[in-house]
Amino acid sequence: MSYTLQDENSKQTASGECKGAVSKQYLTIIPKFGTVLPFHLREIEALEAAGFKLTLPMFSKEKLVLFNLGHCFEDFQRVLGNLRNEVIIKDLLMNETIIKLDVNTDFTYTDEKGNEKQKGPARIRLYETGMVIIPQIGEFLRVSYSDINNVSERDYTVKVGTERGDGFLFQRMGSEYDSFVKQFSMIYDELQKKAISSLKALYPPIDSVSLRKAAAIMREGKAAKRAQIEAVNPKLWMELEKRITSTGLNEPYAFLKELGVPEKTAIGFKRGLMGDLTGEYIWFLIPIYGAPDKGYGNSIAMEAAEIPGKPKEAEEEKAEGTDETKGTVEKETTGKATYLFRMVGRREYPGLTNGQLDSNVDELIKVIIDVCLT
Repeated sequence: MSYTLQDENSKQTASGECKGAVSKQYLTIIPKFGTVLPFHLREIEALEAAGFKLTLPMFSKEKLVLFNLGHCFEDFQRVLGNLRNEVIIKDLLMNETIIKLDVNTDFTYTDEKGNEKQKGPARIRLYETGMVIIPQIGEFLRVSYSDINNVSERDYTVKVGTERGDGFLFQRMGSEYDSFVKQFSMIYDELQKKAISSLKALYPPIDSVSLRKAAAIMREGKAAKRAQIEAVNPKLWMELEKRITSTGLNEPYAFLKELGVPEKTAIGFKRGLMGDLTGEYIWFLIPIYGAPDKGYGNSIAMEAAEIPGKPKEAEEEKAEGTDETKGTVEKETTGKATYLFRMVGRREYPGLTNGQLDSNVDELIKVIIDVCLT
């Protein structure tokens, strides 16, 4: 093929005939009598295809353009795209356990307005906390299980809808269809069972209707806003605030709550990755805005802490203890920190109305929750 390389000022620094090689981590350009150019796949910001040319903007601000690939164009684009996706998936999921390896399918992705955003052959991969869709052409999509609000399957077709209004349609899975549906259903049901179990432990008197509704909005550790939780059961919000008090976060919570917008405050709780050995964590988000004359605001504060309670192994060790040394197993106090997220630009903030800020904070809370559960 042929190539051109441009620097951050769009000035051409190299060009000519070359060969290209793609490995699990690198795209290597081998010019004819030139300097070999290795590019790590995670350096590639995007993969743009048009007119049988591949344009690869880099995070370094360089731009690599590949052309004259002939009949190799589609294969080269597919392999490069797949391997780049795998590198990014590994980086973002940090080696999260795969529950169901790749299932070939045809998929269609639509946004909240029903507009078609992407479609074509793809692979679906089920992880512990989310579904990953890897298109044959294009960047992968991740759908957190906590963001899914409806799933239906019929006539060898699976439909998935999210709280944001996005929709995913999966067809033509062949012989993998039954095993995929079974595994997906098991994961989805297990997350709901965990949410119900945690809520029952948090507030034993909760009635069955409130339990079902609360589990739907707080599935997989998702933080829910005060207004949402109080609409289900006002006493549940009180219990969540009591749990914050029991973690030692009472003082910062009370301080931030005084500064913040109470009805927009969100609280969630999630069991640790090691289940009974690590217990549960509670976390909260408090938006602080709407009073620029006071000299503070334009932020969302976040804190998290482990809910007190002795791990199962520690309880067993204490029960078996026959002397003072064995009988005193203490849990160490974990460090705490407050994280602040800016809502909008500093210059933009003073000119926005409370209504506009309300909309911004709702969207940002969704983003923070998605990131924290990824």
